[in-house]
Amino acid sequence: DGDGGEIQFYPFVHTPVVVAPRMDRLVVFSSDRVLHRVLPSHARRYCLTVWIDSHDVNTDQHASLSVAPTDLADWPAFVTKLAKSPVQRLLSRGVYAEEYLESLTQCMANDAPEGFTEMMHAHHAHLTRMKANAPLQSLVDRLRDYKRTIEATNPSAIFL
Repeated sequence: DGDGGEIQFYPFVHTPVVVAPRMDRLVVFSSDRVLHRVLPSHARRYCLTVWIDSHDVNTDQHASLSVAPTDLADWPAFVTKLAKSPVQRLLSRGVYAEEYLESLTQCMANDAPEGFTEMMHAHHAHLTRMKANAPLQSLVDRLRDYKRTIEATNPSAIFL
């Protein structure tokens, strides 16, 4: 309905949330905890991005996934645990493969075709490595199924 430029959040395996750009609206979030993208804009938009880095990001503890049989016994609780963990970043490209592809295409295909090609190769290489790890791919497939179930029963939230 508007000129585009909405920010779309993907809370891990939950219904997406879309926030429309508005004058005097400030959106603050932790980008390493919430998958997000900006939808294409059909009007001039301004954005200020501030990155706050830390030495305590992507440590071995953050980047290691361990799954115990008890984790899988209570699937919703396990998904909630993953959503609060930095490890969800490692899984998101597989769980949200189509969303990544759509975002890359909308962002890069027309305006930066060379960069787009490189990013597409990197995306497919990541997915190929993930598929080569059967237990990891099995977890990703189960998360994708769960995400589809959640999205089918809960409509997207839109904030105008």
